[in-house]
Amino acid sequence: MASIQEEILEEFYRRLAKAEGITEVKVKRVRDLFSGGKKPKAPDLVRVFSENSKESLP
Repeated sequence: MASIQEEILEEFYRRLAKAEGITEVKVKRVRDLFSGGKKPKAPDLVRVFSENSKESLP
């Protein structure tokens, strides 16, 4: 049986995958950051979500 934290994370991943501008690659990277019960560091999350943002700037 999954813990409540695992259920919350799974729902988060499902909703994240549906969000505009979020690719499967980003979802996988976020999932990897949370894997193994680790607490991700803020700079790592920022890096994941800002990767393509830099390329789209004029």
